Amino acid sequence: EGLGTISEEELERAIEQAAGQSGQPVPKPGDSQYEELRKTALEETLDQVWIQGEAEEMGISVTPEEVSDELEKLKKQAFKTEAQYEKFLKEAHFTDADVKDRVKVQILTTKIQETFTEEAGQPSKAEIEDYYEAAKSTQFTQPETRDVRTIVNKDKAKVEQALALLEQDNSNGSWNRVAKKFSEGPTSNKGGLQTGVAEGTLP
Repeated sequence: EGLGTISEEELERAIEQAAGQSGQPVPKPGDSQYEELRKTALEETLDQVWIQGEAEEMGISVTPEEVSDELEKLKKQAFKTEAQYEKFLKEAHFTDADVKDRVKVQILTTKIQETFTEEAGQPSKAEIEDYYEAAKSTQFTQPETRDVRTIVNKDKAKVEQALALLEQDNSNGSWNRVAKKFSEGPTSNKGGLQTGVAEGTLP
């Protein structure tokens, strides 16, 4: 309640804050950079509303004391002095209340994640085995591959010349010479070599 509507004023402040965090001035409306910042600011603002609504539905809350304690921890990690923190607020167009709102959302996010983790529990051995069997062919199996050498040329006579030379000498050195002379493919300077080719990937 009270979070479902984002005013133009709130959105403009969010745009200023997004610009301030990147160290850039706010571009003029209509500019492509302004539109990008506006999109980013709107998404972040909606995310904050969504998370707070989700927490309320799940019966999860945060006390002012929790917010203050977490903010002090963050300030000690990021700023050496209170003056540095105040300078950050000014440059990033944040108020102390803005920062506390963000810290609150951060704590709520953590609590929501912890709740889902607890509800999910640990999978059983049978569940793990079932998942592995179902996903084995797509996630846990690499297709068989091999290294191949090719000579590519639209002129059949040149291909036959290359074939005759390679039938006489199939060594790496011979492939290097023949590919350089007769092959028009991208591997002509590599002796026609293509590594790690899986079945069905070459015409």
